Amino acid sequence: MINIAATRKIEKVFLCLLKEEDLRQTICTDLNRFHKQDWQLFADLAVRSGVFPACYTKLLGLGFNSIPSESLSRFKNQYLFNLTRNMILEQELANILACLRQHSIPVISLKGPVLARSIHRDIALRQASVDLDLLVQAERLKEAKERLQETGYVYASYRDAEFSFDFNQQIILQKRPTGTIVDLHCNFTYKYISLPVGEFWRDTQYLQCNGFRAQVLSNENLLLYLAFTALHPTDNVGLKYLYDIHKLILLRGQELDWDTLKKKAGSLDLDAALFLALQLSHSLFNTPIVPESLNIKKPSLVKRNLLKLWLNKGSILRDRHKAIPGYTWRYLAASYLYSKNIFDCINKIFKRVFLPSQEVAGLYGRPAQDASFYLSLRRLLNPILKGKNTVER
Repeated sequence: MINIAATRKIEKVFLCLLKEEDLRQTICTDLNRFHKQDWQLFADLAVRSGVFPACYTKLLGLGFNSIPSESLSRFKNQYLFNLTRNMILEQELANILACLRQHSIPVISLKGPVLARSIHRDIALRQASVDLDLLVQAERLKEAKERLQETGYVYASYRDAEFSFDFNQQIILQKRPTGTIVDLHCNFTYKYISLPVGEFWRDTQYLQCNGFRAQVLSNENLLLYLAFTALHPTDNVGLKYLYDIHKLILLRGQELDWDTLKKKAGSLDLDAALFLALQLSHSLFNTPIVPESLNIKKPSLVKRNLLKLWLNKGSILRDRHKAIPGYTWRYLAASYLYSKNIFDCINKIFKRVFLPSQEVAGLYGRPAQDASFYLSLRRLLNPILKGKNTVER
């Protein structure tokens, strides 16, 4: 049985560490009350939330000398492993960008090492991504795939075969034998919403990384993208990305064009996501409220209260299977979050549930001729039956 008091004690220390205020005395007092199991749970929470490196670095900065040797060893090993992985990913990113640049293929680097460099100012301080996310123009996506295949990349799984591309709108490649995964996107299409990418291409900047130059999103577009990514309902609400937002606001909050942000959020149906992501970041980390940000459009009171059932501290910090009441609720909540009104929400749900049979075939990595009523029925029943091979979009 979960000890609620112990869980809240661990969560309190965890969040205090990530805040910018000087809470040394409070944190050390609470740490002195930790038992061995508490240290294990604390490390589990930090890793699961995707902010382990920042927690470990701030823990070292306290000068606290009573960390059990077993836990200290785990912290150190995890930190070094993360640093090594980020360095490998950064070097691979440099190679990929050089390859695509050689063939005049524009590419925007998303998240990963560039985000560690740009807003965390240290590649060691952001938990390494599973893959390298790159945005490529739709008409150049297959060409980019072919160029990377020439350097040793192959399809990561059967679902990324040629006939499924038109439905997935992304290509996932893996390099052998290093195992580095590259996710080539031509849009921001997830299970619940598609974002037009034209605006993201029109407004970019360049970042000087470790010996190479990368094209990245503008600060305003980066904030929108992080808000969109943070509130992804099929997994934990992304505390890692909320912390990215926190660091971005700390570093560049005064430079952000909030009027432009407001207009962009409105045109992309991201008003609610942006508002709630900023609100959650402030609630968790005491992210400073920039006066201009108060002009961001608020969701209705009804919408805010309904979404709090999903977007709350428990669902963010705790295991999603215990904190979030299932796939169906997350599907409805996400559709509502990214909708203009209830009628728009119903329309989104209808279109995403009742896909054309050929599109369902594509989602399963099947040729279009394999489209059948049975395959569509299987997709609809999988969430209910909790099938292991559920495929959604």
